[in-house]
Amino acid sequence: MVYLQSTAIRAVAWNAMTSTLDITFTSGATYSYHDVPQCEYFGLIIAPSPGQYFNKNIRDQYSSNRSYSDSRRATRP
Repeated sequence: MVYLQSTAIRAVAWNAMTSTLDITFTSGATYSYHDVPQCEYFGLIIAPSPGQYFNKNIRDQYSSNRSYSDSRRATRP
């Protein structure tokens, strides 16, 4: 996990085995983005503005789902 100095993104992690990029936002929400190339991960962590990089290069470019910790797991009716 790499912690970023960003007003939008708290931390990111990239799994080389699955090409999954996990992004934890400053709101506390964590999303997993699928089939993300390693170059996008590196681009995000070295970007002068990680939030802008995310909006331009990752958001709406890769499929994603929200991840929940065990203590905050969403319940379904």
